[in-house]
Amino acid sequence: EGAPVDVIVFRGCVAQIVRDLAALVGRSFLPPAWALGFHQSRWSYKTAGTVLDVRRAREFAAGHARGAISVPVNGGGFATKAAFAVPAGERVVIHAGSDDQAERAARGLRSVGIFDLAGYLVGPPSEETMPAVDLDELDRLMEADEVEVLDVREPHERDEGYIPGSRNIPYRLVREWAEDLQGGKPVVVICTSGSRAVVAASVLATAGIEARPVLGAGVADWAERGGDTVSFR
Repeated sequence: EGAPVDVIVFRGCVAQIVRDLAALVGRSFLPPAWALGFHQSRWSYKTAGTVLDVRRAREFAAGHARGAISVPVNGGGFATKAAFAVPAGERVVIHAGSDDQAERAARGLRSVGIFDLAGYLVGPPSEETMPAVDLDELDRLMEADEVEVLDVREPHERDEGYIPGSRNIPYRLVREWAEDLQGGKPVVVICTSGSRAVVAASVLATAGIEARPVLGAGVADWAERGGDTVSFR
């Protein structure tokens, strides 16, 4: 379904104004999505490419646009995580909690060569949720054999200790391995603190996999509370 002609024309005019301003002052701008017509119909942000939600992980978990990928801009390594999470060559629409968040995200994306930014929305729609899993719930789910635990840390981190029976796919590779996880049990994703788990869980969700992240805790916390771990060292 195509965009209304008036929206296409309006969007083209705004895009030209943004380019002219950038040339005038020697810096690039990220136009708010309302300026590009994104507020006018549901087609807009969904057909623009990848929706990147840069709000805090728990905000994303509480409600986000369908198909959005979560990479919190307030977390460490935002640009690196986004570079792995965003499909190569896709246009990006940023969903943020504030104008400042969106601008910081845009700067980070450009720093890793992601320049095709369509715009941003502040206060994105809440079309679906991704409830976080705490360690108590994880314990119950594992005891009942109801989930597959996916450890998205790097192999050298996992060697220090991992949850028995868990599978290791670093967060940066989950898109490539998503098909391997389809058709199985729901997935609980864990890392060291939740920062990579939410990225990986959201990427898996876009592939149709029921995935939930452990937020605010990780494998070390699991071990500290008495959970079983295995170490190669």
